[in-house]
This record gives sequence, structure tokens and C-alpha cells, in this order.
Amino acid sequence: MSCPRIFVSSTCYDLKHVREIIRKFIVDLGYEPVLSEFSDVFYRPQDTVQNSCLREISSCDLFVLIVGKRYGSCFPEETLSITHKEYKEAQNVGISIYSFIDLDVWHDYDFFLKNDRSTKCQYRVVQDLEIFNLIEEIENASKDNALIPFSSIDDILQHLKKQWAKLLKSFLQSQKVKIDKIEEVSLKGFEEFAEKYAALELQDACCPKCGNVFVDIGKEGLL
Repeated sequence: MSCPRIFVSSTCYDLKHVREIIRKFIVDLGYEPVLSEFSDVFYRPQDTVQNSCLREISSCDLFVLIVGKRYGSCFPEETLSITHKEYKEAQNVGISIYSFIDLDVWHDYDFFLKNDRSTKCQYRVVQDLEIFNLIEEIENASKDNALIPFSSIDDILQHLKKQWAKLLKSFLQSQKVKIDKIEEVSLKGFEEFAEKYAALELQDACCPKCGNVFVDIGKEGLL
């Protein structure tokens, strides 16, 4: 059965339980979750786990990003974290992105900005300052730049439930508009065809020499 595939991106160990609950939520909706630790990703032979995860994103329909206290491990031979690279890939392939940020991390980011991006400050929960670069990139994105703070897993689930319900409604409304346009075009086309057909009939009924219209009065008209 074809159903939406939803890629969930975040650091794994610190957000293990969050990821498990989101996965169950997606399954309960009848959608297909894609999380690396559940073997939802196809690990291509002779390739890295990280590259396999990136390639999987292009076959997904939605992307859920959870920003926690850790920036995470770096992608091989790069300075960006795996989660950061996954986010960039989702932007590149153009699928819809739903981003969430731990409320405590959000407060640390606000403190970071108010202190002129100081790296010397002691932040309350953030362990890796590189996380601020990811947050800034999300906020400055040209699309899908909403970043929703959460203090509990239920905050994430409620937001996704509302957004995906509105997404479905938007799709249904767009389909209705398409059907209405098709019906309108079909009616207009039929009317144009009828006019042309009537004109052709009139042309066939005219005398080729004088242009007068032949009138078929039939036998009864001669009586």
C-alpha cells in the first residue's frame, strides 16, 4: 500500500525515547516512518551508513527534524553533523520540513544572540555551540523555516497532528479546484463545438450559387 514516508532526523542517543514515540505516532496514523535505528533505511552495499541515510531522504515525502541539546557526530570528512547534513539534503530535494527545538535549547540560543554570539558564555543546557549554526540556518531558510519549541513530546505530536490534517485539507481543496476547472473547460469546449457544428450545418444547407438557404418542408408542406 502506498502511503507517505516520513524521515525523522535528530541525534539518536539523547533523543532515543522521543524518536521511538514519534515513530509509533507515525505508524498509528498509517504512514511509514523512516528511522535509521529501526532498519527503515536501505544500507547500500559498499557505501557508508551516513550516505545511505542521505539517499533515503529523496524517497520520502515529509521530514521531521528534532533539535536537542547535542549537535551530534560529524559527517565523515566534514565539519557538519549528520543531522545537519540530513536537514540540508531535505532542503535540496524539496520535501516539506517540520522542525522542532527543545525549549531549553531555544532559551540558550536566545541568550547566545543577546550576548553577541559569544562562545565564552556558560550555556545552561547546550553542549555543542555548533548547534546554534543549525538553528540559525533553519530560521534563515527561504522555505519551511518554522522552528517550533517543545517542552514535552506531546507538544511535537499535537503540532504534527494539526499540520498534517491541514495539509490533507489543502490537498483536497486543490483537487476540488482542479475538478471545477476541468468541468468548466469541458462545458466551454462543448458550447464552442455546438456553435461550430451549427454553423457547419447552416453552411451545408445554403445554395452554392445564390447563397439562399434550402428549407426542407417535406411532403406535408406541399399539401
